[in-house]
Amino acid sequence: MMQEQGGLMSINIIFESKEIDFDCELHSKSKVKIFCVSNIWSSGFCKDCVEIKRQEAVKLEQERAEKEKERERLAKIESLLLRAGIPPRFKYHSFETFFATTSDQELKKKLCLDYANNFLENFKLGKSIILCGTTGTGKTHLACSIANQVIQNKNSAIFINVFKAIDDIKETWSKHSDKTEREVINNFIKTDLLILDEIGVQFGSDSEKMILFKILNERYSNMKPTILISNLNVEALQEFVGERVIDRMKENGGMIVKFDWKSHRGN
Repeated sequence: MMQEQGGLMSINIIFESKEIDFDCELHSKSKVKIFCVSNIWSSGFCKDCVEIKRQEAVKLEQERAEKEKERERLAKIESLLLRAGIPPRFKYHSFETFFATTSDQELKKKLCLDYANNFLENFKLGKSIILCGTTGTGKTHLACSIANQVIQNKNSAIFINVFKAIDDIKETWSKHSDKTEREVINNFIKTDLLILDEIGVQFGSDSEKMILFKILNERYSNMKPTILISNLNVEALQEFVGERVIDRMKENGGMIVKFDWKSHRGN
């Protein structure tokens, strides 16, 4: 109904409600409240049907959110894998693909697996590992298995041959370089896990040893775990990198894992 007040038209809205019997095809008959606005009555509805539709909508939204979360997780893992630099030969290596044939090999595999499984705690401690020993014994396989598992848990890792790491830094000494030495070193420092392969193969000049020490010392100072891979035995490795490096690698439970069985290659 409309009324005129002082030249203005006002609208009186009539609002009513009442309870009716509502018979649902799926559920039992029940009392429901319906409403009337300006002589137009709302339809009745089954509360059980409404609740089912609400639960279905909530479930669909949860599934959508879970799929989006998984998509973001996989995208991050893919990005971390691309930046990790793991060689194609070892890209899909895992602990499941490392076949131990002796109790000693099984022990070394378990040490590396435990390190990967407890990486968050090892990360907090800055706990590092040295994998050393004869060639072809699975050191790189297990190191990449650690890296792959670390990345699957959305932590960053970089695998790099020490030749390449040193060359990357040396290249910044050129006046034509578009990067500074600090920028390259920071890239090695900020990653959660750094794996340096072929320690001891390089010429070992004083400048190269200083570069290696600088990287390892800064990671040590920042409580960042590092894995060194070397074909040298422990004594030769200590002579090459220096006692200070070995001491830093062993701190907070850091391990030296010796691989002293025959090469698997060609077998």
